Amino acid sequence: MLQIIGFYSLEGGSALYDDYGQPSGLWVTGTHIYGMVVIIANMKVAYSTNSHTIFSTLVVWGSIASFYVMVYIESKIPFFRQLYGVFPYAMRIPAFYFICFFFLLSTSFTEKLLHWTNLYITQNKEKK
Repeated sequence: MLQIIGFYSLEGGSALYDDYGQPSGLWVTGTHIYGMVVIIANMKVAYSTNSHTIFSTLVVWGSIASFYVMVYIESKIPFFRQLYGVFPYAMRIPAFYFICFFFLLSTSFTEKLLHWTNLYITQNKEKK
């Protein structure tokens, strides 16, 4: 829910349009939000892993890459009318990269804050 509210508030004004003046649509927004869910979930897996191997690193980055490869392939097939041309269009929106960076930082910060709060509460319970 935070992503949807944040996406629409950050994508307001001139950021709703790309360099060619085309407005952002529902499919672009939905694809972008789902892509952020994929990235954030994989980063959480990477953060919570205690030991990293080549295989685990390939799985995390391969999952993210496979999502974007599938979106690219779907956007090139005219059979999917709603998704046709979504990927190149989404890459042209100026706010796309800022929103990705913002949500990655905000979710990482929230995750660490919850971890530190839980750790603090646990330590105080043990003292009593």
